Amino acid sequence: MDEFKEPESVEGLFYYTSRIIGNGNVLCWVENLKCPNCGTIMGKPRKNGKPDRRAKEYICPKCGYKEPKKEYESKLEAKIIYKCPECGFEGKIKIPFKRKRIQGVESLRFFCENCKAPIDITKKFKDKKSRKE
Repeated sequence: MDEFKEPESVEGLFYYTSRIIGNGNVLCWVENLKCPNCGTIMGKPRKNGKPDRRAKEYICPKCGYKEPKKEYESKLEAKIIYKCPECGFEGKIKIPFKRKRIQGVESLRFFCENCKAPIDITKKFKDKKSRKE
C-alpha cells in the first residue's frame, strides 16, 4: 500500500492543503493518530455535536482513551508531495508536523531532495476585513 496515497476526503485529517508555490506546487496532509488501545481515529471531544476547538486533550470516541494536546500533536507527521519551484524536481517526503516562525510567519519548512532549496508552507491567515464584527 502506498504511504503517499492522496486522501479521498478531509475526514480523519488533522491538516490538509494544496498550494502553488512559484513554479512548483505542494500537496500536504497530516492524518489524525489512531488510538493505541483500539485503533480508532482519535479526535477532539465533541461539544454540541462539533469538535471542541479549545479542548486541551484528544480522545478516542470508542474506548475513551485520552491524550494531552501537546503530547498528541508532537507525534503528528506531515506527508508532502511536491514539485520544487527552483529545479522542478518532483518528490515525496514525510516530516514532523512542527511549524516554525520564519520571517514572522508560521511555516512548515522542508528541503528539496534534489537541489536542497527550502520550501515553506505558510500558515494561512484570514483577512481582517472579512471577519464579522
